Amino acid sequence: MNLKQETKYGIIDIDKKVVEDIARRAASQCYGVIGLVEDLGKDKVLQRFKKYPGGIQAKEGQEGLILDVYVSLQYGVRTAAVAQNIMETVKYQIESTLDLKVEEVNVFIQSISVGE
Repeated sequence: MNLKQETKYGIIDIDKKVVEDIARRAASQCYGVIGLVEDLGKDKVLQRFKKYPGGIQAKEGQEGLILDVYVSLQYGVRTAAVAQNIMETVKYQIESTLDLKVEEVNVFIQSISVGE
């Protein structure tokens, strides 16, 4: 998936990995997030060969980007509030940095960590 924007100076081609990297950094800085993790529903053997840091999946939707964020949260935080914060932060960062429309951000809580 390459996203193209046409300007008066030419064409800007944005790779999917750039979108995922910006979303990964934005989500990892949110309060209560310990880290981004792989999608537990995927095949672990195939993930090893991809050499992909994981945690974010970007795809094109009808009106913009659809981002899936897979996170591990700290024990004791309000999961709904943290998930809402992740959605807003990721959407804002993508739209303000890359000038791309984000249709939706889906947050999947894969684990809750009790340790420090």
